[in-house]
Amino acid sequence: MSKNFGLKVGLCLIIALFATTPFSNVSNAIVSLPITENTFSQTGELIQAFNGNMSDTSIIRGDTIYFYATLANLGDQSVTVISLNAEFVHAENSTQFNRRYTVEFDRDHRSIGPEDSFTATMEEVITNAEASYYVSIFFVAENVYDESSDFGPPALNYTAVEDVLVSVVDLGSSSNVIIGIGITFGVIVLIVIGIIVYGWLKEKLSKRKY
Repeated sequence: MSKNFGLKVGLCLIIALFATTPFSNVSNAIVSLPITENTFSQTGELIQAFNGNMSDTSIIRGDTIYFYATLANLGDQSVTVISLNAEFVHAENSTQFNRRYTVEFDRDHRSIGPEDSFTATMEEVITNAEASYYVSIFFVAENVYDESSDFGPPALNYTAVEDVLVSVVDLGSSSNVIIGIGITFGVIVLIVIGIIVYGWLKEKLSKRKY
């Protein structure tokens, strides 16, 4: 293979690189971690939340994530459950990135009878900015066993799991575009070098036969 041919091949590959890089995109390595059953409850209370869980902790922005939790009523009165919530708190305390996802329950289907439990699921599209977050999953329910209030049962938070470390990656962010361009360019340069070296070796070996 002549040097001119090698240069032509290299030029064609570089042109192909710049033709395709506007569409190049490489994300951080996303590993889908198995979620173990997390248990957290207010010990000693008649209303307890536990088994807080989520479908993934490595999230691409725009993904749909499922949140789960169970609320138990250990007393002898009916408990009204208002909502299930997942709160994302920025790991570096940038409060403007914090976000709470909430599902409120139908008034006709949100009571837990005595010595009964209620397992809820929430489906949410995650729109947080790219960052790491601590996630807590909790119910808001009326504590009918609190007789200290003059205005009816107070609505309290019952946490099923707290401070689960979650990462959110935005595939459209500029940092990932730059990384994608750099990796693509590096791969193409290695291919060009490989083709040129292969052609040079092939030419040398063919000359030795004569």
